[in-house]
Amino acid sequence: LTLSAGAPDIDTVEGVIGLCYDEHGAAHSFRRHRGEFFVTSHTLSGESNSSIQLEIIPEIFGAAFAAGLSDLVPMVARRDQIFLALGDQLVRIHRGQIGTKPLPAPAVKLTASPHLSALRIVAALEDGSALLIRGDSYWEAPPIYLPATDAFPLPCFDRGGNLFIAHGRHLL
Repeated sequence: LTLSAGAPDIDTVEGVIGLCYDEHGAAHSFRRHRGEFFVTSHTLSGESNSSIQLEIIPEIFGAAFAAGLSDLVPMVARRDQIFLALGDQLVRIHRGQIGTKPLPAPAVKLTASPHLSALRIVAALEDGSALLIRGDSYWEAPPIYLPATDAFPLPCFDRGGNLFIAHGRHLL
């Protein structure tokens, strides 16, 4: 992955393919511009205050994904960090640094714990499983894997930070 400063001209952006808000109300968008991809953060006044260019590498993200990228990209923002699920890779952007971690299967949804609770991210995976990533040090701490069931997992957190995952007719 490479970093570069500067934001694309909004008039020539091909489209937003991911969008989320952080706990401060700032919007973060994932956009395609002339075949390149940018994550841009917008202040509450709507101004673009930072932009990071992501190089989509076929060896990491898969040639078909890099060529197509037509679906909306799951993303969440929390504690000055942005998480994106690009195929079977979880991308973390924090303080201008970009890192990736492989996921057991492509993620179709990301959910973040609420403000004023411990940072946790849940990735609902395409194969029906889910992955709980704990804390700011998730690069070092092993995630908790919840095996696949016959139903798609729907994770959510309540205001107190308790995690609930609906699997078909079951609530975990």
